[in-house]
Amino acid sequence: MEEAGFKPKRVDGGYELDFRPEQASAALEAAEICGNKSLGLEPGASVPALKDEDFTRYYWRLVDSMICLSEAGFEVSDPPSLVSFIETQSDNWNPYRDIATTESLDRSNEAEVACPPPDF
Repeated sequence: MEEAGFKPKRVDGGYELDFRPEQASAALEAAEICGNKSLGLEPGASVPALKDEDFTRYYWRLVDSMICLSEAGFEVSDPPSLVSFIETQSDNWNPYRDIATTESLDRSNEAEVACPPPDF
């Protein structure tokens, strides 16, 4: 992002990018290029489609996170079946989403510190 002239600031566990309205298109393009680089993809390339094995691995990582979060005192919902998780491509369950929608931002950040979210 900085190579394109934008300087992101770390804010509340994420990043914030200040730019003028006329820079929106350039900022979006820089973010796409930066995202592709972080994934090891060439500019303009698309992310390869995920396979059932990818969703299965992510599911079990989220189940482990759910256990960690529960043991740390956070209320989270039970996971769906693995088959349902794969069929919906993980859209219907994520214990961190449970916390983000029911707790304050500070408490949500505490959850991510106590039990870091898994990579997909």
